[in-house]
Amino acid sequence: MLCTTKEIMSISNHQNMQDVETYVAKVRKEMLAEGVRQRLEDQNEDQS
Repeated sequence: MLCTTKEIMSISNHQNMQDVETYVAKVRKEMLAEGVRQRLEDQNEDQS
């Protein structure tokens, strides 16, 4: 489950919305990269 930027700001030490947006962008990038890694692993398993 993903949180909104306002939800993140309310429970974190981020002081402004820009900080939260930077954090969210980083997390999204990591999530996308993990998805790609998983698909590559699945493809490699299918080829074995």
